[in-house]
Order: sequence, then C-alpha cells, then structure tokens
Amino acid sequence: MWALSNIAAGPPYMLDSVLNDHTLDEICKIAEDCGWQDVKAEALFTVTNMVTNATESQFRQMLMSKEILSLLVGVIRKGVS
Repeated sequence: MWALSNIAAGPPYMLDSVLNDHTLDEICKIAEDCGWQDVKAEALFTVTNMVTNATESQFRQMLMSKEILSLLVGVIRKGVS
C-alpha cells in the first residue's frame, strides 16, 4: 500500500497507471474493510494522494467509481478513527 501511495503522489502519468488498472476500487475496499488500522490508514493516504494530485479529468474518472464515493461518504459519516 505504501508503494501505491507514493505512485499516487507522483505526476499525472503515474496516477494514470493506477486508474487504468482499476486499482482504485481495491484501495477503497481495503480502506473500508481492512481490520489492520495501519493498512487502513495507508489506503486512506493513497486515496488522498490520488485526489489531491489528480488532473481534472482524472478526478472525474475517480468520481465514476462507486467505491470511492462509498468510502468518502463512510469517512464523512464516521470520521477517521
């Protein structure tokens, strides 16, 4: 997860590789369901890096994922613990 977080923090072409591989849905599932808090936190950092470093078109692509919307709504409702 740490490596994916670093890729997501990189330039847009690196983020494209994560988006085109449909890895975002899996990262979101890990962030929601993982029992290990450190892995869950790293998954959330990865999503945060993706959102903050995305181009406008990449951000739109991310919003098409129902997993990221579910994750964001869950985080807003529960807060990050």
